[in-house]
Amino acid sequence: MVKEYLLKLGYSNEDVENILNNYALKKIKEDTLLTHIKDVYNLLITLGYSKNDVIKMTKLLPALYSYSIK
Repeated sequence: MVKEYLLKLGYSNEDVENILNNYALKKIKEDTLLTHIKDVYNLLITLGYSKNDVIKMTKLLPALYSYSIK
């Protein structure tokens, strides 16, 4: 579920594996993680970052996806 969503966003298979193996993300349930990814990705896009910028940021710091936007 999460893997497929990240691939749809434009991450490579290797990027997805690196993101999902991040320590901060491993402890989050899959459905909660998917919600966080969608929320954080959409927030960054609405703040004016391009899709490529968001992908670069989250590849370097996958833990961004562990944060809640609330």
